[in-house]
Amino acid sequence: MHDCWTRIERRAAAERTECVDAIVYQPGPNKDLVTAIVALLQSAEDVAIVASFLIASDEVQAAIVAAAARGVRVYLMTASEQRLDRGHRGWSATEEERSREHQFLLDELAGNVLVRTAPGFHAKVVIVDPMTNPQGLLLTSNLVYVDLEANLEVGVALEPDEVRSMYRVLRWAFWEAAEHELLEPQRLQSVRAADLVEWERPQEPVVSSNRHQDGIGSTAVQAIRDAQVILASNFGWAADHPVVRELCAAARAGKHVTILARCSKRAKRASPALLELARSGAAVLGHHRLHAKLLQVDLERCLVHSANHVSIEDESNLELGIWTDGARAEALAKILDDWVASAPWRLVAEAQLRDVGSHLIDVSAEGWKEVVVQERIEVVVPPLVAHTALDLDISPDTSTLDPSNHEPARTVEFRWTVAAPRLKRKAREVFREDVVGGRGRTSFEPKVFDERRGRRVVAVSSEAELGAARALVPKVGAQAVVVQQLSKSAQREKQ
Repeated sequence: MHDCWTRIERRAAAERTECVDAIVYQPGPNKDLVTAIVALLQSAEDVAIVASFLIASDEVQAAIVAAAARGVRVYLMTASEQRLDRGHRGWSATEEERSREHQFLLDELAGNVLVRTAPGFHAKVVIVDPMTNPQGLLLTSNLVYVDLEANLEVGVALEPDEVRSMYRVLRWAFWEAAEHELLEPQRLQSVRAADLVEWERPQEPVVSSNRHQDGIGSTAVQAIRDAQVILASNFGWAADHPVVRELCAAARAGKHVTILARCSKRAKRASPALLELARSGAAVLGHHRLHAKLLQVDLERCLVHSANHVSIEDESNLELGIWTDGARAEALAKILDDWVASAPWRLVAEAQLRDVGSHLIDVSAEGWKEVVVQERIEVVVPPLVAHTALDLDISPDTSTLDPSNHEPARTVEFRWTVAAPRLKRKAREVFREDVVGGRGRTSFEPKVFDERRGRRVVAVSSEAELGAARALVPKVGAQAVVVQQLSKSAQREKQ
């Protein structure tokens, strides 16, 4: 077997509670999270700041345009077109369509709101009126309609001090870290740092990662070290990331580590890191549409953030997070409990059949191969040739057969045929020496031959001769009994 995701029998997911006391949200068919985002933008009187890697939601777009029409200063922070173009190489057709929708939306907003972009703008947050009536939502989801309705994501309502702290981070990023500005459709203009806003390190519960610090990574590592029970949820994983290394160390130390990850071809790049976590002893569970980035420690505190646990390209990203406790942490714990209980997939490293269910996704190969484990299959083994016709009860060495040549199955039934050895061509007959006189030489009954490589054999032409051959073998020092194919004329003589 290989490294694989295995389908597991879990209870069905509970009906989603999309809104918990207006403090924690998750996507669902009622679109409570979308409604909360729209309501937030509708309440804006002075300033609205929207940050998302991708934006493709008609409701959110309409609310942004309406806010700008009321005279609200709207600042939009998103990924640049250059970043989106790089993403296309590994994206599905659906994701490419979302990218096109995102760019179309930016063109629609150009001139109505101030749009700035940078490859590393990855934070996902909406805040309004930070200095007068601060309100906000921190999201794990991009502002994309499908993600806001179907993904496993969360949104957390922010306290006024948290909004003001995030506002300071976003204000710095908007004026000092942006690379392009969109003033009119289809035209991104380069911008330089304004050198007007100094970086201020946010204080917990707010954490941020950017070119100045990896606040999310460092606080997550310390929290994992201090905890005994850890649950981490994320979309992106890399084995060399400090958080992943710390999670592996925690699992090897015997701590209770549970990982929630995305089980889909799009997230296959995370497989090496997830397999390392599984080998370390963590329980790695998967959902097809999981994207939420959360870290729960000791069932009490939960970090909600935007950062993937990957290292190289995203080290300088703008990311935002917040540590929650109390009512928000309790609401998040209920959501996480349901995600764990309903996870349909479990990652198994170097799986054996006893470790897996009936449906697998093989992540060992280059591709993403879905496999169904059969209860029973039959494998036909190439025919065998016995050493001697006196013993046809032989079997193949099935341990040497390549299991990749057939489907995995609980029971494998091997079928094969055994043939008696045949007399080699150019074998020389051995005649009896105990018979003197008469005409010519006298053959043994059945006949005896010396084969070219020195093996002496007794040759039979019918099953009726086996008894005599068995008795003759020790008398002539034969090593085997073989079958001699008689010519048609010889067969007639014998009859």
